[in-house]
Amino acid sequence: MRSDPFLITYLRTSNLQLQEASDMILKTMKWRQDHRIDEIVNEVIPIEKEMPYDLRTVDWEGRPVYSMKIAEWDLRKYTLSGKAYDAHRVGMKIMEQVGNLIRHYAKLHPTNNHNITKVTALVDLNGYSWKLHACPECLRLSENILVDIEAHWPQICANFLFFNSPRIFEVTITVLKAFMDYTMKNGLHTYGYDREEYTRELLKFIPPDELEKILGKNSAALINNLISGHQEDKHKHTDQQRWKMFTKTDKIVAADFFETDVFNTEHKKPDQNASINGSKKYTARLLALTISIFTMYSASLL
Repeated sequence: MRSDPFLITYLRTSNLQLQEASDMILKTMKWRQDHRIDEIVNEVIPIEKEMPYDLRTVDWEGRPVYSMKIAEWDLRKYTLSGKAYDAHRVGMKIMEQVGNLIRHYAKLHPTNNHNITKVTALVDLNGYSWKLHACPECLRLSENILVDIEAHWPQICANFLFFNSPRIFEVTITVLKAFMDYTMKNGLHTYGYDREEYTRELLKFIPPDELEKILGKNSAALINNLISGHQEDKHKHTDQQRWKMFTKTDKIVAADFFETDVFNTEHKKPDQNASINGSKKYTARLLALTISIFTMYSASLL
């Protein structure tokens, strides 16, 4: 956060208004202290293993890629069992790891002409359920996480990619857009169940070998076919994309990042009584949108 690229994001968010940017930074510093964010990567959060994710790949620009499978996240279970705080805490831990990883990649190439300050998020929606992922409590949890990301990691998401998207998700994303800034909205892309179509589109954001790690080895043949059929796309980034600067050694270092003492210091359990950011100013809007979403869903069943 002390580096210039991160401070610039606050200026951009405030439209270059110095006082507003300064207020945002001060609020973020207090929030980080109140919620022990500097210590969060070392915490053992009770439900963390129930919310798997991956940060071991990069996009064409050399930015870290955050990927997850929605079927492995049971938001309804977390909220109804009183573990919404833990789930929210996992979300904050992910963001702090993203920030650390961005700085780590920047150190690999300190002479880089372009600062890496953003992340690409990739979400597999196969298994998405209205009951498990879009219930009112689930939306409230998602809202809290988005509000904190927008406030304390402004403009950090370069691309927000969803694939295997069911029709019902269009309603959910309409609700969540109310809590996204314009940069996140502009980077938002959803793709359906057509495997060839979404793979072709994802290749525009993520290099072939990196995408294969996310989609699995069974995607290798399809990726190779798509690349071989579009040789101009395969080589168009050769001179301009920073991903090409990552040597084999760099990738090994990046892959081992999570095994270093940055994350494996003494573990601390979270304070169960710590409060989650209430984000009250969004409550009325969320309630109205929730009513709308249920109305739309009910109508679709008729």
